[in-house]
Amino acid sequence: MRQVNLNELGNPTERITKTLIKKFNHAKTQLSVFAGGITNAQECSIEIQALQPNELSSRNESVGIHTEKGNFITSLSHSDLDAALKMHTNSTDIESGKSNSITRSHTNILSNFGIAIASNVFKATNVETNNSTPSDIGVRVLITCDDRTIAVDVFIGETLKAQMSAELIDGYDQSITDETLGDIEVQLSAVLDTKELSLAELKENGLGEFIPLNDYPHNITLRLEDQQMLAGSIITQNNNLGIKIK
Repeated sequence: MRQVNLNELGNPTERITKTLIKKFNHAKTQLSVFAGGITNAQECSIEIQALQPNELSSRNESVGIHTEKGNFITSLSHSDLDAALKMHTNSTDIESGKSNSITRSHTNILSNFGIAIASNVFKATNVETNNSTPSDIGVRVLITCDDRTIAVDVFIGETLKAQMSAELIDGYDQSITDETLGDIEVQLSAVLDTKELSLAELKENGLGEFIPLNDYPHNITLRLEDQQMLAGSIITQNNNLGIKIK
């Protein structure tokens, strides 16, 4: 495995993971995970792992995810998975499988799958969101579809930024082409590290323009602005990964 960040997601000939982390609700400390590019998978599974403090030693902070009982989260139960999925998808689209797996019978289930799982995990965490400096927490979300695995490490820190790193798992073979990888809905304005792109700025620049993610460090926060929604797509353009606003 090797670490990949947004600064490296530029060469469409590389076999790399395409993911977007969206922080969409500060109050409930929820995150959604979008995994683009897996369009023909028949079976997907999710595993949630807590990141131990020593796995985040480079951040020089004491971190961890704790449940209400104070235990580290290592995985979700099958019942938790079913409940989370039914909250975000039409139950008729889902057939429960064995041990945290589902059968994809709808094209957008994969995105909903990631949203449901990540949201459910962070709802279960015991984090003081009312404080101005909440403790950092970290979780690894493993999404496996037809033996292809995406690993996403997510952290929420004192600034309430969602930090993303994606890992390329050995055996995950996927090339990027100059095409839409997956439609997403983005709640804006976007805060890309220290650079803010508000809804007004996007309109000034013209909707439909390509917003390259490569220009920014891999720390990303997407925040609500007046509950407004914009539809977009994760695409590659001129060897750059970015978001195209419709």
